[in-house]
Amino acid sequence: MTFNKNKLRKVLVLALSLFMIPTQVHAENGSGTDITTKWYSEIVSDMFARGIISDTVGLEEPLTRGNMAEILIATGKFSDNTYAVNPFTDLSVRDKEYANIIRLYNSHVYAGAVDQNGNFVAQVNGLLTREQAATFIVRMFNLESKTEHLTCEFKDGQDISKYAFNNILICEDLNLIAGYEDGTFKPQNNISKIEFLTILNKVLRYGLDSNVNMSNLETTFYDKYESSGIVLNVDTDIHNSKLDLEFENKTAFVYSYGEFQIEKLEGGRWIVVPFEKGIDIDDSASIIKPNDKTVETVFLEDYYNELDNGTYRIVYVLDKQIYSIRKTFFNVEFCAAEFEI
Repeated sequence: MTFNKNKLRKVLVLALSLFMIPTQVHAENGSGTDITTKWYSEIVSDMFARGIISDTVGLEEPLTRGNMAEILIATGKFSDNTYAVNPFTDLSVRDKEYANIIRLYNSHVYAGAVDQNGNFVAQVNGLLTREQAATFIVRMFNLESKTEHLTCEFKDGQDISKYAFNNILICEDLNLIAGYEDGTFKPQNNISKIEFLTILNKVLRYGLDSNVNMSNLETTFYDKYESSGIVLNVDTDIHNSKLDLEFENKTAFVYSYGEFQIEKLEGGRWIVVPFEKGIDIDDSASIIKPNDKTVETVFLEDYYNELDNGTYRIVYVLDKQIYSIRKTFFNVEFCAAEFEI
């Protein structure tokens, strides 16, 4: 059997050339357009390099609040603590957005809203408006500043919601946002994913992300969520760095509890005290039967090198159960006990 060497050479060259064709990145938002021809190609490349995005899906589509949370968590700037009473009636521990939303909630970035029925909601599938985006950016990166010297140059400034007005002035002054060619801002328009990434890219390039401060975070265990049915008592043995705890269930319901956190009272505020040691915490739930008591012992030296003198409290999230079935997938109560060091 003989081979035509010239023909074989052409086939090999063609095959090799196919492997050498550069792969183009496409925006997978239905257009199939090569993003290298788009105005935002460098921004997308930078976001890829920083690990903030991993694909180009929906770049020109409206951004949801849940998508925004995912982008912000990817910056690595915010609290990794998902231990909290979940205050949002529309957010379940089963939702894929749960961890991101609660992390931002604990960082005092994600505030939620009250719906027409008076429920406190996260609205993770709600679309983000331009004025909401500006407000989130200012809150996320602690960009609050005096605005007396700033004036609104947008023709539709009267359409900006009161809560967002100063935030938009701040973002404009920092060159983070701009209006349209007709001189308007269109504050209630939905913001696209790439528009939000453009603002975030400027924040990172200008070094404004250094304003993020995750130390001395105030608790999100607010008084209104404290349980009236579970009483937590503590007997402190500081010599042995030990807390002897007694949970008393004064209700006809079954409760369970798992992890805890320690907080310190400073200036009338409870401040979270992060664990200093990487101990593996048993997150299995313990049960408190109706009208019953149960005890636990916590050794502080397992979690901290040394705690300063002061007033502290230990906090547990509670899950209420009915007929041994969890009532909801929302944590809506906590119990706490104070102790002195």
